[in-house]
Parts: sequence; C-alpha cells; structure tokens
Amino acid sequence: MNATITYTLTERAQRAQMAATGQPVARKQTVTVDLPADLIAHQIVKVSPDGIASVDLTARTGYQRDGTISWEGYSNWGSVGGDIPDANLDAVELVRTRIAEAEAASAETIRKNTEADKEAKAKRQAEIEQLTSIVAAFLADPTARGTYRDNLYIANRQIGSDVPGYADAVAAVQSRAQADKAEAERLKAEKDAAESVKEKSKLDFLRGGIAEHGSDSQRARSADGLLCRNEAIRAMEDVTFAAVNGVVYTKDSRPSCDCSNECCEECEVTHSVNDGVDCLTESEFAGLTAIKTSVAGATFVLRTHRAVHDCEHDDCRTGDNRAVMVKIPVGPFLLQREYCL
Repeated sequence: MNATITYTLTERAQRAQMAATGQPVARKQTVTVDLPADLIAHQIVKVSPDGIASVDLTARTGYQRDGTISWEGYSNWGSVGGDIPDANLDAVELVRTRIAEAEAASAETIRKNTEADKEAKAKRQAEIEQLTSIVAAFLADPTARGTYRDNLYIANRQIGSDVPGYADAVAAVQSRAQADKAEAERLKAEKDAAESVKEKSKLDFLRGGIAEHGSDSQRARSADGLLCRNEAIRAMEDVTFAAVNGVVYTKDSRPSCDCSNECCEECEVTHSVNDGVDCLTESEFAGLTAIKTSVAGATFVLRTHRAVHDCEHDDCRTGDNRAVMVKIPVGPFLLQREYCL
C-alpha cells in the first residue's frame, strides 16, 4: 500500500543536497512509497476516510511517564525524532527508525520509573517504620502532645494516614487537646475565684479603714459603694505614713542639671530613677535615720534620682539626689511612699 511520508531536513542536509544536485531543495520533503504490511498496520500510519495513508515525521514523537507513546505529537514528559540529517536516507527506514526510537525511549522510561518507584517505596517504608515508633511512643505517653489540623504532627514530624496507629493517634491528639482545654479552663476558674476572694478582702479592708479614719464624705460614699478605690488607698496611706518623720518626695523634689553650658539651656531634661545609691552625705544619712526611727514594721529602699540634658555637649553635667521608699504592709496591701533625703 502506498503512503505519503513527510519529514523535514536539517539545514546542513538541505545545503548538502543542493550542493550535490545544483538544484533548490526544500527543507520539508514529501515522498510516496510502498509501505510494508507491518508498517501499514502500525499506529504511526494514519489512513484518511478515502483510504490515503500518510506518515508525518515533521513533528517529534512523544511518550508519557507510564511509557505510553503519543504517535500524534510531542509530550511534555519526553519525545524523540526531529529534523532528518541526510536527504538520501530511505523513507521506509526513517519510519522504522522513528518507531524504534520511540519504543526504546518508552521502554527506558518504564525501566527508570519502575526503579524510581521501587526506591520511593523503600524510602517510604523505612520512613513509615520510624514514624510508627514515634506514634507508638506518643500513644504510650499520656503527657505527649501533637497537633491535628488537616494533617497530623507528632514530635515535629508529619504522620501520614498510611502509618500504623494513625487513626488512634489522631483520636489521642484530639482527646488530649480537649482535656488540656478543660484543665486550662478549670485553672482559670480557680484563679478567678481566688482573685475574687482576694479583691473582696481588699475592699472589705478598705471599707473598714475608711469607716474608722475617713472623712464624713468618704464614709458616706464608701457605705454606698461609690468611693473611688484610689482615693480610699490614698486615705489609708495618709493614716499609715502620718508618723513618718520626713518630707514626701514629689515631682518638685526631682534634681535639676548642674550645667554651666549656655548651649544647654534649650535642651530638654530627662529624669530617671534607680534603686540603690553609691553613698549618702551626713545630712542624707541623718534624714534616713530619722525616718527609720519614726515608723515600725517598714522596709526601706534607697533610690537615686538623676536629671540629664538630652543633648550631646561634652561639658554637660548631670544632677542627682537621693530618696528612700518606705514600704509598710497593711492588711492585704503593701503601701509605699517616697521621702526626700
């Protein structure tokens, strides 16, 4: 049976043929040959409804990952064929060569992918054995935790559904998460209850103190539950620290910068305070002694206040002074007030 075979020459083959014949030669060649019966029956040969057979070798022949050959054209997995390098090659042999190349490429693809699949399966099996141990250890340890949000993670490893114990592990992760949530809610409720009791104790103490030491207005407002908490605490502080022999440290007590640089006059002053002092002068120590002897049951924290100009002048000096924070426990409160030294 006659068939039309179409193929494309390489540029080099085209030039060589033109040099040999002295005639123009097209790169795209079409020849009609008598194909053997085995080729006529092959998929590479297309027969039109009117019985005309043809073979198109201008396009590459593709093959899929599973080895399936796409005789009708290119595949994104791989392909063989291309331009013909010799114009004198037999057209029938070109067809046989294309078939052989495609079948060889298909067979090699199947071999490589089979080996790759075997390696992947072996690797996954080894991984599954390791993950199985992780799952077993997780299930055996009630304190262990994992996460499950579409995917299961235990010990920072993703556990697939093909791992033995997967379903049990998912159930354990979820039940332990629910138990943890319930325990957290219980602890929060206990803490809230304890805070409520503590707060009630403080309010009761403040009401008692205001009833004994507050002004008429404060007692009336406290009785109606309308006295501001800060005002009540300040009233308790006034009573508690009334006997302290010292001057209360206020904003006006803060030091100023000891600076003679006129350029610093417009610089902003930054104040800071730190617990602790390097030393005390004679008068400061006398003030501390007077404060300590005037109140019992108190603790004392020495503090250093500093002032500095927020500038970069080399001859700018800081200013500082010292104070003492007096702390006295009164009922459920630890009241404190700072005094100058």
